[in-house]
Amino acid sequence: MNLSELKKILVKSYKIGFELPNKKLVPSHYTVTGIGEQTSNFIDLSGKFQKNRTLVLQLKPSGDYNHRLHPEKLLKLLELAEQSFDTENSDLTIAYQSESTTIYKLEASEKYFKLLPELDYSNTIENQKVNHRQTTPLMDAASDPCIPGNGCC
Repeated sequence: MNLSELKKILVKSYKIGFELPNKKLVPSHYTVTGIGEQTSNFIDLSGKFQKNRTLVLQLKPSGDYNHRLHPEKLLKLLELAEQSFDTENSDLTIAYQSESTTIYKLEASEKYFKLLPELDYSNTIENQKVNHRQTTPLMDAASDPCIPGNGCC
């Protein structure tokens, strides 16, 4: 979801709620502590340059239990972000702070905004690695530390 999509939804909303991936709701006494811009620049092995810009909405539970963020107050904060950052077509992520800070993608649903886990690139890359080393039974046996002469005992 990007900023303009969020604003269109907030204009029609009278209440805001966030649902975590485990289907539990973010406590109603959350607060938005700010909005930031995160930029990353990449050059891949083929020399292709990529520049990614993401707006990060910081969300955390507040100690003020009478506090509830209303859509019009969040809209004002988003408008300030538009004036401060280059927000055109920027994706929006949520940095939710509870025991630790977790980054989520935002998706609209009928009742609440859903917080979806960001893709863990390190895990994905690790799962895609393929061992291209060709082995033979003799090579496997030579690398086994528990055969006589390999120093196991």
